[in-house]
Amino acid sequence: METHKALVIDDEQIVLDSVSKILTGENYEVDVSLSGRKG
Repeated sequence: METHKALVIDDEQIVLDSVSKILTGENYEVDVSLSGRKG
């Protein structure tokens, strides 16, 4: 099965956690960042 990559940037940790959990369940390799500068 192919793994995809996603970068999620948001200033709210709960959004990062939720989206990361959903995408991980869909076979994505997820990186998260609280700001665009760090992302």
